[in-house]
Amino acid sequence: MQTSEPIEDHAHPRLFWSESELPGLRAKADHPAMAAFLAKVLERCEQYLNPAHAAFIDNSLNRTDWVGAVPNCGRNWQKLPDLILAAILTDDARWFDTLAAALCILSKNNSPLKAYIFAHAPSTHHDDSLLGGSQRNLSSQCGMVPLMLDLLWNRLAKTDREAACDFLARDIVEPFLDYMLNAEKDAGFGQNLGINLGWWEFYAWVWSLAVIYDPQNERHRRGMEAVIRRIRLGMHLGADDAGIIGEGAGYGTIEMHGWWTAAEILRRMGFCDFWKSDERFLQIMKSRLYYQFPGRHGILDHGDTDRLNGWYLNGLLVMLLHSRRTGNPAYQTSWERLMDGAGGPAALQPNLHAPLGALGYWLWYEPQIKRGDVPLDLREWPLAPKAGQFGLHFVRGGWRDDDLYFAFFTAGRFHGSYIHQHSDAGHFALAALGELFCAGRGYGHTPARYHNVLCINGREPPNGPDTANGESWRGGHTLAAAHGEQTNYIAADLAWQWHAVWCQRHAMVVRLPGVEPYVIILDHCNHDNDWAFYDWQFQV
Repeated sequence: MQTSEPIEDHAHPRLFWSESELPGLRAKADHPAMAAFLAKVLERCEQYLNPAHAAFIDNSLNRTDWVGAVPNCGRNWQKLPDLILAAILTDDARWFDTLAAALCILSKNNSPLKAYIFAHAPSTHHDDSLLGGSQRNLSSQCGMVPLMLDLLWNRLAKTDREAACDFLARDIVEPFLDYMLNAEKDAGFGQNLGINLGWWEFYAWVWSLAVIYDPQNERHRRGMEAVIRRIRLGMHLGADDAGIIGEGAGYGTIEMHGWWTAAEILRRMGFCDFWKSDERFLQIMKSRLYYQFPGRHGILDHGDTDRLNGWYLNGLLVMLLHSRRTGNPAYQTSWERLMDGAGGPAALQPNLHAPLGALGYWLWYEPQIKRGDVPLDLREWPLAPKAGQFGLHFVRGGWRDDDLYFAFFTAGRFHGSYIHQHSDAGHFALAALGELFCAGRGYGHTPARYHNVLCINGREPPNGPDTANGESWRGGHTLAAAHGEQTNYIAADLAWQWHAVWCQRHAMVVRLPGVEPYVIILDHCNHDNDWAFYDWQFQV
């Protein structure tokens, strides 16, 4: 596979922006809101260069101390997107010099980086990485190295550039290729979207391979082919035909960030265009609008994530990228509404799952799109879309802030997505009249008692999780789903989850002219042909 724009020495194409795009990026600063945002970024950059400030980046340190062998690998890496953005927009030599010094510190050392994400590392969780051991640090500093090298390519001395390329090849790209090109591992775990384990590093791998890509190198070429194959296969294994990610909205967002940014790089390099070639790719992003509650109440937790946490919002920066590539502003305005509930774009802070922060926002946000609602075509976004095999059903009264919103979980389990599976079959969320009436407890709250389900005899389901990090191996399945002009009916069979003789939950949404819509929930359960206590749970 030959790229349409072969990478040549001293003529390196940008991963996320080209020289021809720089005038447009700089012109965004003429917009008042963007100017205010940039002022905050530049203020932080001044702090990074001020020895008297706590945020000072000390480039006189050795690599271990610069990286910081502490939980989450220190905080220097979170400052790098600010500096890259400042360098792009202002051409101030100080930002370039600071980045170049940091790049040299990170790359001019033959010993592996000693940095860990978790406080208790090294640990079993830590070694779940596909590469294992200290390679977990790839999702922090190492993820920014290719972007720094990309920016500084023509400014670095040849020896410094070669050292950075050698570092990326040795510590990131070659181990990545060893894994991706291993046929046995390629057929194993980690293929489906939302699997989470091992895919925190995906963006760092792909970005690093792209920045040193040699079209004459067979391993590089096969590696890019494997990336394309893994993305496509993962989406079709891990998301149903309705675009619902089986593992959940939160963990799926980690992969969405890595794969949408990879898709942008693949498009720029001329390999393929997922926006034109894969309907599942489009459907996954399209489903994000259904996760969002009316108004500014956040997003449906889908059992596994806080509704407005950092990794979710930073990961969903790719909604802005998707908005640009599809020409549909609905994705940008949807993301804006989420950010309004979290303090606005100024609240963005890079995290280990999605490190772009202010840089990603500036690259992909279009300030000329008018704030406010973008009317949605109901032919494209129906109020009651057809659910897929993962059994997440949505019914909306409309797309306004005070319209009814009802989400109903009928299944949720699927083979291969074995982490953070909740006892949530039968769970529902409801918003109406501008208020969010009920939702789940969110990340880590896996047991049934944290969901809007019918609990039997005050106990968790058999084989269900009793701890925050437990997994549920038994779910439900959809019995029926029928949608009309005034009513929507959905039924779930929950007997397998509860080991019951029968256990069904029926839901009906009624939308009659002249009256507010309402929801009817009916439970029909026989646990074991004997007396039982049933607790009807409602998480407000």
